[in-house]
Amino acid sequence: MKNKIVLFLNFFKAVFSKTIFWIFFGIDGLGLFIQYIPLINKTFKNVDIPSYILWGIPLFGFFIASFQVYEGGIEEVSTNKRKLSRDTETFEELKTILPIKGSMSWLRDYDFGGAIDLNRLIILHDFNERCRHPDFEFLDHELEAMRLELFEHTDQFTMLIGEKTYPIQIPNVRLNKISHRLPDEERIRIQNDLNKLADNIYRTYSDLVKLARRKL
Repeated sequence: MKNKIVLFLNFFKAVFSKTIFWIFFGIDGLGLFIQYIPLINKTFKNVDIPSYILWGIPLFGFFIASFQVYEGGIEEVSTNKRKLSRDTETFEELKTILPIKGSMSWLRDYDFGGAIDLNRLIILHDFNERCRHPDFEFLDHELEAMRLELFEHTDQFTMLIGEKTYPIQIPNVRLNKISHRLPDEERIRIQNDLNKLADNIYRTYSDLVKLARRKL
């Protein structure tokens, strides 16, 4: 009910402002007609304006204003539907790349001071690569801002994995670990940075999913 009242008030304000414009436009036009008609035809020295024209100017202005506002509203609804459809497609693709269950939950719970299963991070590399394509974006500003924030976290996380962790020599597995050759203080710092980034990834991802479900 509250939303309907807001929509009605917005419609009324838009119509009112346009109606004022058209009333003044009509009065100006009528004034020019009264001023210049004697120059065109000298028999019309005194022009009596019928009352129905005087009443008709505001009614005509209201009619034109209502039509313009309604037409603009229809166009806006159509544009919003197209944006909604496009953002829904983007959201579905994002969920395909980053499934809600699986590696995302692992990121939230795992302590990256231990061995790191690189197979679980493939989805982050896929997401990073897709984010570099110009057609992968949300038209909604809030959703797009959160996608960019998520991309920033995943990009930093994968770069840190690549720069500061090294393969564990075990056949047929893809495990990395923070190098034991580093000083303890640095290893703890890298571990904390990875854990913090992983938390940021999951938090931003969760917020994005929740927001998309409300909006889409």
